[in-house]
Amino acid sequence: MVGVHAAFTCGNETLDHAAGLANDLGVGVHIHVAEGRDDAGAGARLENLATDDWLLVHCVHLDRPLRGTVAHNPRSNMNNSVGYARPSRKPNTVVLGTDGIGADMPEEARLAYVRMREDDITAVPDTAWQWLTNGEEFFPEVRNDTVEWSYDHSDSPWHAAFTPGARAVNVSMDGQPVVRDGSPVRFDITEIRTKAAEAAGFDRVLVMDHFYQLPGLGTPDEPMMECYALLSALAQHTKAVRLSSLVTGNTYRNPTLLAKTVTALDIVSGGRATLGIGAGWFALEHESLGYEFGTFTDRFEKLEEALRASRAREEQAASAAQESRVLLETAQSSLAGSGRDLQDARRALEAAGFTDIRARYWNSLLFPLMVAQRANALMQAQDGGGVIEFIGSISAQRGQPGTAAYGAAKAGLIGLSRHVALEGARSGVRSNVVAPGLIDTPLGRAATRGRPSRASSPSRGWTCCSSRGSTPGSRSCTCPPTPGSR
Repeated sequence: MVGVHAAFTCGNETLDHAAGLANDLGVGVHIHVAEGRDDAGAGARLENLATDDWLLVHCVHLDRPLRGTVAHNPRSNMNNSVGYARPSRKPNTVVLGTDGIGADMPEEARLAYVRMREDDITAVPDTAWQWLTNGEEFFPEVRNDTVEWSYDHSDSPWHAAFTPGARAVNVSMDGQPVVRDGSPVRFDITEIRTKAAEAAGFDRVLVMDHFYQLPGLGTPDEPMMECYALLSALAQHTKAVRLSSLVTGNTYRNPTLLAKTVTALDIVSGGRATLGIGAGWFALEHESLGYEFGTFTDRFEKLEEALRASRAREEQAASAAQESRVLLETAQSSLAGSGRDLQDARRALEAAGFTDIRARYWNSLLFPLMVAQRANALMQAQDGGGVIEFIGSISAQRGQPGTAAYGAAKAGLIGLSRHVALEGARSGVRSNVVAPGLIDTPLGRAATRGRPSRASSPSRGWTCCSSRGSTPGSRSCTCPPTPGSR
């Protein structure tokens, strides 16, 4: 097919050329039509161009019949709040699509029925099911595939319409297995995402260091790869992107073993490893695996000890990357003073009666403040400046019950980063905050199950605090688009 994105992004001349090219090749045109009200005039522009081979995507505000197949995208239309297309009232053949909002077609059919039922009380699931099976006309090869579902009645429109969460357990294509026991056998999804991130220009891939899924994201029996084994595998499938944990729990590994592990990762990746290390925060994981959790002070003292050991081990490894040495040196210098200052401050507040302050809230703001002060001074004194990157959270921008202290700490982190950026700008020191939010993944969907307000409003994940305007060393950045938006 000839793809031209959308009618509202193409002039009439472009549409004429696309139609002519499709005719010459004997194919159709894939085009977004009248998705929003501002593109309601698309029907008049395409009326004399569209043929039966065209794939007309969305058609929410289409004001006249057009030749072609209509692709209905209920989740995308809901996400972008453009309205309901009423596909059952159109004379065209209808197929289901996702417009990039997930890839679960049975779930798309279930939601299509729900939206149709909302609009027409006489609607039946068979109609939405037919839209799903109509896709076989575009991809007839799927008729030879076999799928074993987690639900016995997955081939029944009525049962499937009222059964969310059904998933493919075993899938074969052309007689060859591609999914076994719910997991792909021909590819690794993390590998694919990492390659895509590198190709898209991202400079770093971070993997969380946990041994089972965190509460709210998944159940303990769901897959969770060991952090450094996974990073080493990703190193073999990438060439330039840097690799790091976000972040390593110091309490999970012997310090010299950790130094050896990171050094090995740096070697196999060609100098692309970065050590991200923290004092540890997840008490339940420690208790479940038999690791000593200890007090806040205990964990920071162990972290300082681990950094000294890591530094000594790194000096012995001739092949360790220069960036890793600078990172460890900076962290050690910062922790030497900041750790003790932070502990003293905590003890003073506890003595004053503030005993209900959880360690991670201290980690979220006070410790970054003290480390940033020292790191900023070091970077201003060296040629070329440097970059200070804080890990924030969408909780700083979007509140939710039970996270007031955490959200306030992360909001303070954004303010801190802005001040650090201004203070270090003339010396080439930049400061940014990465503020992760929920992402449309199986983990993200599990976390938002039963919370439609979060699931239907994906958040943006970047907060840029580099100084702007005419200040030397300044730069600007933009937030990536919400999935499915244009």
